[in-house]
Amino acid sequence: MSDIVDVANQTAEEAIARTLANRVQRVVTVRPIDCTECGDPIEEKRREVVAGTEHCAECAKYFAERDRLFNGGR
Repeated sequence: MSDIVDVANQTAEEAIARTLANRVQRVVTVRPIDCTECGDPIEEKRREVVAGTEHCAECAKYFAERDRLFNGGR
């Protein structure tokens, strides 16, 4: 049983390390008009309509759906 837990922990640690490495790289290369998640440009119209947005429409849609699913469909 502990082998499965060890493998799961190792996998999670590796995923966290990759995520952190990607975030550090994005901090250096992402401009305020770029999505903080994927790095793609945020359309000007979206920046005007959604003041202070940090995500492109595609990433925002993903996060909204994820939040809806994790919050029991609310």
